[in-house]
Amino acid sequence: MLSAEIINLEYDFIDNGNGDLMMLIQAVPDSPAAPVFYFDGLNAALFKRSDNQLAPIAYIPAKVRKLLTQIEQILVAEMNDDEEFGEVYKAPVIIPEDGILPYPQEMLDDVNPEILKNGENNA
Repeated sequence: MLSAEIINLEYDFIDNGNGDLMMLIQAVPDSPAAPVFYFDGLNAALFKRSDNQLAPIAYIPAKVRKLLTQIEQILVAEMNDDEEFGEVYKAPVIIPEDGILPYPQEMLDDVNPEILKNGENNA
């Protein structure tokens, strides 16, 4: 059994033009706990909303990727079905040195580790 639940989120990014970045996501049950935004340094991310809720971010636009390499934290705003803000909080942005996003090992047992590297073999 997995120790973390993978949640598929609808998301969007907003840049205020002053170097601040916000990620809008659909509201998720339970409150966030120690959220972290892991960016692979290229074009994908893993948003850890809490220790037991992980959300893969499969595509990040080029402008947002550039900002993610320059900021220390991202503002996260959760919106409910009525498009009203619920939880709003900050999450540190972490770029792992090896470029590998920190998925739990039990999720990776059936995945080729080369796929997870940040493009070393994709040239």
